[in-house]
Amino acid sequence: MPPAPVGPPDPHGIAPAAARLGNSARKNGKAGFAILGSLLADGEVVEALCVGRFHDQAGLCAVTNQRLVVLGDGPYKPAVATFEYAADLAVQGWADDKVAALVFTRGDHNETIDRIPDRPLAQEIAQRVRGHIAAV
Repeated sequence: MPPAPVGPPDPHGIAPAAARLGNSARKNGKAGFAILGSLLADGEVVEALCVGRFHDQAGLCAVTNQRLVVLGDGPYKPAVATFEYAADLAVQGWADDKVAALVFTRGDHNETIDRIPDRPLAQEIAQRVRGHIAAV
């Protein structure tokens, strides 16, 4: 009989990505991590994530090996936007000395996650998304 797993199962690698967040972002992202885990498909793995505000709710942005997921943990129904990696997906980022913002655009549809305190992670997410787009 195999030993029982220690801690909650994490088939999507959310915990290592969340461990890179600052303390306040990790705390603010707790509900979002659970929502994200329920949205991901079998074999989908989180490469990087950041926490901020999405649709004026606590939210997060996750780059996976299959797509980009942006969500807000609304009190009754989460706001969720997903983008498959394709040539027509664009990402823009802004940062000041305290926070960053990311805007994802496909055609006339765009989604923004802002007030991201972990600016280096926001930059990494933009780079990873661009890399996935270039690989398509």
